[in-house]
Amino acid sequence: MDANGANETQLTFNIRSDVHSDWSPDGARLVYDTNVSGNYDVWSMRPDGTNRAQLTTDPARDGEAAWSPDGSMIVFMSDRAGTPDIWMMRADGSLQTPVTSGPARDRRPNWQPRPAT
Repeated sequence: MDANGANETQLTFNIRSDVHSDWSPDGARLVYDTNVSGNYDVWSMRPDGTNRAQLTTDPARDGEAAWSPDGSMIVFMSDRAGTPDIWMMRADGSLQTPVTSGPARDRRPNWQPRPAT
């Protein structure tokens, strides 16, 4: 909605209490998980709800996405390898690559600044 509360626009569908979303650093895109395709995948859209794009299509559960500080990459959780691991992809959904693997049960990935050395 506008700052004065006018022009409300619904941005979500299939609302669940555990849906995770994250705004891009410049506020131009929202990344979120939903099962609107019949499977939990990562999607993105503009703040006005337009230009929805499905970023993941693997039959496993993908979600908990978070933007990199520069907005070029997205990390997300996926259980496509049998355990919940952290994956990374470009903001357009390309080059999906595992970051962790194994029994650690990684959830809710996020970007953190490097510690000073």
